[in-house]
Amino acid sequence: MRQRAALLRTCMTHNKVILLDEPFSALDAITRRQMQLWYCEIAREMNLSTLFITHDVEEAIILSDTVYVMSGKPGRISHKIEVTPPRPRVRDFTVSPEFAQQKRSILEAIGL
Repeated sequence: MRQRAALLRTCMTHNKVILLDEPFSALDAITRRQMQLWYCEIAREMNLSTLFITHDVEEAIILSDTVYVMSGKPGRISHKIEVTPPRPRVRDFTVSPEFAQQKRSILEAIGL
């Protein structure tokens, strides 16, 4: 609940672009997914653009319209991958063939 309140306070700053650095990383898997979907709704309702920093490929796909993959040292953007399924993305999206393809593309860009 504190996490949700902190994110809502951040959204209420009236900035059009929000920077979030691994905002859900400390949460358990179920709560993390709930928060991701909740944030997608809030960002859409408030017309926010968000720059998410994450190491979680699935989180990047759920939350993003575009994923930028960074290289190792020196840190540079090595790949730009458009997340093609339209919004709103529903809960079943994570088990769809489109999701699997997006995940495969990002993992290949990372070198895995």
